[in-house]
Amino acid sequence: KKKKTTPPSGAGKSTVSDRLSALLPASPHVELDALHWNEDWLPTGDAEFRDRVRVMLGSLHGWVVDGNYRVVRGVIWPQADTFVWLDLPRLVTIPRVLRRTLGRVVSGRELWGKRGTVERWNNVLFSSDSIIYWAWIGKTKQRSQFPVELAKPEYTGLKVVRLRDPVEVEVFLELIAEGGQRTNVEFSSLD
Repeated sequence: KKKKTTPPSGAGKSTVSDRLSALLPASPHVELDALHWNEDWLPTGDAEFRDRVRVMLGSLHGWVVDGNYRVVRGVIWPQADTFVWLDLPRLVTIPRVLRRTLGRVVSGRELWGKRGTVERWNNVLFSSDSIIYWAWIGKTKQRSQFPVELAKPEYTGLKVVRLRDPVEVEVFLELIAEGGQRTNVEFSSLD
């Protein structure tokens, strides 16, 4: 069984995860938000969330995980072979988050096929849970937390790919496409 890889969240992680999954044979895209959120935006408890992630990843031969939940890093990172960190500038990520989120508000589309998981104006703009707020502060947290976390002895074998601009993202994806090597990727950024 091959090891796995993971990327970050917000401005581009799902798109990059989808593209990586398409490039890597038998490596489906696993979206942590879909495992964490229940109907009507009710969060899954930490223990159940870890179990959901453990069961999902255990059922797959390879995978590409996107999301950045500290509570499941201990489940995902030890199984990953590559950690792709989308560390894009806020000037790139915030407009992307705004476009995507406002599009969801206008469309009223439920996320992950779960009843009541619709983004609303009051949650997007005026809540401390606002995705825009989290996209802004998440960048600062990641830049301080990830190097410390990734330096831990249990992650010394984890290959880290830090992508700092959209051109680097495209070059990375082209390299994967040309190499055809099997990699599983966790994106772990809240851009």
